[in-house]
This record gives sequence, structure tokens and C-alpha cells, in this order.
Amino acid sequence: MRQSAILSAYVLALTSVGCGIQVDHGDCYAPTESTRSTGSASRTSTAPAVTGDSIRVASFNIQVFGESKIGKPEVVQVLADVVRRFDVVAIQEIRCKDQTLMDRFLAVVNAGGHHYDYVLGPRLGRTSSKEQYAFVFNTQSLTVNRETVYTVPDPDDLLHREPLVASFQVR
Repeated sequence: MRQSAILSAYVLALTSVGCGIQVDHGDCYAPTESTRSTGSASRTSTAPAVTGDSIRVASFNIQVFGESKIGKPEVVQVLADVVRRFDVVAIQEIRCKDQTLMDRFLAVVNAGGHHYDYVLGPRLGRTSSKEQYAFVFNTQSLTVNRETVYTVPDPDDLLHREPLVASFQVR
């Protein structure tokens, strides 16, 4: 059965359509069934097992991801190791005018035979501090329909940075 997931960097609560998405709760706060209605979360350090028809999804605010961070190999290696734990990662706060930043990052992520790709949204923001969102995804488990990648319109200018949306298909 073909499954798809629609992901948005805006809400950070990633939603699925007809797909069982597993979220890795390793060393982070994550809602449990009993706390979901109250909004409180529990701390856990065990990642749930991934089944054959599920994918791991994460959102990651790398905080000012630009030339300074990409220039520190030890930092880039840690970031790449985190990304490789998931099938798709919504990355926030990419702040670099050089559009090769994500290509350089993916070269590290893909070292050792991994197969990740990305889609990148436009530079957004009301001030001179522009940011981008990206979805980094494992091409062995997902495909993306690049024609479905878009930024949600905000005609009333209510959002500082509009959400990025993309549709993925599980292989």
C-alpha cells in the first residue's frame, strides 16, 4: 500500500495522511497518551522501535545554521549524525545567503553510503535576518513530489516566516 505524509515546518507537529509515522523521542520531551490532552510531556530516552511500514520524523531548529556552523567539522558531524536517525527532518533557521550550504551539509550526511536529499524553501522574514526551512529526507525510504513543495500563503502578514509544506511518498 502506498502511503504519503504531508509535513509542515510551521506547526512543528508533523501530521500524516494515511501513514503510521513514528517519532523518535530519544532524549527529548514527548507527549504520552495520558498527557496528550493536557499538553504536558514526559522525558524519555528510549526511541520506539521502527516497524516496516513506519517512518521516523523530526523537526530540528539548528539555530543560525550558516557559514559559522558549517565551518566547524565537529559540529557538522554531530548534526549529520542526528539527521541520519530519521527518515525526514524539518530543519529550521537556515541563515546563509550561499545556496550551497545544504549541498555541503548533505555531503557529510551522505558520507559512508547514506542517501539523503533535501527540498529548500525560500528565504523568509520581515527584517534583514532572513531564514529558510528545509526538509532533509532519506531517499531509500521516501520520495518527494517536488511540485508539491510550497510556502503557505500569508496575505495578512500574520506570520514572521510562512510554513513550508511538502508531500512525501513512502517507498
